[in-house]
Amino acid sequence: MNNSTRKAFYWASGLILLRVLLVLVLGNPWSADGNSWSEWIMAYDSPGYIDMARDLSDGVHDQASMVMPVYPIFLAITESVFRPDFVLTILLQQLLAGIAGIACYGIVKGVSGSDRAALIALTAMILAPANIIWSTLILTDVPSASITVFTGFFWILAVRRGYKFREYLLLMIACGLFTGLNSMIRPIGMMAIFIYSLASLLLVPLKRLKGLYALAGTACFVIMALLPPTLWRNHNLTRFNLNAVSTQQSYEPLKRLWMIDNNSYDQWVDYHTSLDSMAMGDSGIEWSVRDSLYSHRTRELFLRNPVKYIIPHLTRWPRLFSTGLQSNFLKPLYPESVPVVFYLIVLAVQALFIGGFLYAIFTPAIRKKHADLLLIAFLWFLGTAVSTGPIAYSRYSLTFLWSWVALFGLSLDWLLTSLNRHRGKGKV
Repeated sequence: MNNSTRKAFYWASGLILLRVLLVLVLGNPWSADGNSWSEWIMAYDSPGYIDMARDLSDGVHDQASMVMPVYPIFLAITESVFRPDFVLTILLQQLLAGIAGIACYGIVKGVSGSDRAALIALTAMILAPANIIWSTLILTDVPSASITVFTGFFWILAVRRGYKFREYLLLMIACGLFTGLNSMIRPIGMMAIFIYSLASLLLVPLKRLKGLYALAGTACFVIMALLPPTLWRNHNLTRFNLNAVSTQQSYEPLKRLWMIDNNSYDQWVDYHTSLDSMAMGDSGIEWSVRDSLYSHRTRELFLRNPVKYIIPHLTRWPRLFSTGLQSNFLKPLYPESVPVVFYLIVLAVQALFIGGFLYAIFTPAIRKKHADLLLIAFLWFLGTAVSTGPIAYSRYSLTFLWSWVALFGLSLDWLLTSLNRHRGKGKV
């Protein structure tokens, strides 16, 4: 381990320790009021993951679920190691967030060779507000984002090694394996299949990859990425007659269109309960019938007025840059309302990341040298913006945050180098 790598490791360890202390101080899991910790780590979606964790705790999958299995397995393993429940879970999520920062360091160091740019990216990723706030909840966002950084790491490494065919293929296979793992954490992970495939093919006209190499690498990547969700779909089909990776696959599109129609959540509960009752058989819900009902109703709503549903998916992406401070993060300190200064701090940090991304786009030297990273950063953002649409929120920004952080590190380093060069000329 050379000096720069050792320095980065120590720096990352210190930042992770800082995050752990922050969690223990704010969450205070061992306080006399045991309920405060349980309330602090819970979000709207948390019970679904916990329910599946309890279902899988005996090693048997008894009930079709709305969530993917990897995170519930993680919960089942870590839930009761320390008391109260999920202390180890939340602490390990801090470690995963730190590892994501280390991966960002590896990406920037690999593409630029600059220790300063890599350390900036490492620090920015570990201390990014969204990466801190959403790591304190029983949610898949931070674990999934950490895996996403590694998919980006292997893809960038692969295209930069494109002249070595065997090494390129192995790295694309590794990218596919991590993508497949991510898709088993949350379905949005499967979006990487389209993003990396498209990005690889777009690099051919940019003369960053040979056409045959791009096709072969993309084929290996797609096969490895599709393998886990395909096997899980087959498991659901065999066990529950559910031809989907989860019950949410048909549920989410219909719910989204319903909510865009400005119907209340209570009305949605009544509506989908009535649909579920239509799919009831002698031994419970017949999942194939339920999926067919939901898909049919989704098509009916969408075809009635497609523009009405498309527009929110194209226009509501600014909410990806919301602060996320409405979560439980600062409730122990400010149970009523979070002071405005915290919102300003988070917005200022996000403005820096956006500025770094834009600076990289409009700086010819960075754009030319790091076209692959810029391309993947743009595609991840575009895919996230369109796919989340009306439900866009800061937690979903973690899918592309790592790439913007990497560009922020490169941009800030480039800007500082340019300023130093200008000062040197002035002295001469």
